[in-house]
Amino acid sequence: MGKHTMSLELNFKHIESLIDTVEYQQTGLSTICTIKTKQNIVIYGQSHALREATYDAEIGKKVAYDNAIDELFAKEGYRIKFLENS
Repeated sequence: MGKHTMSLELNFKHIESLIDTVEYQQTGLSTICTIKTKQNIVIYGQSHALREATYDAEIGKKVAYDNAIDELFAKEGYRIKFLENS
């Protein structure tokens, strides 16, 4: 391990602790989830439906949120790994 000893565990509880606000924008068949972290970092997730007949707004929000969380996991994982190795 590098100079910085990290005691952070990269799990869903840790990721949720970083979130300040969550907002959704729906346009047509698309949903965008915007997560703002407590450190003022903005992460986006999106979802798209193929047909209006199968579009469900709540599913769109869930998929967009899950995609934003995946992105936040990736960024936080990179940050922790970088600090461990510096």
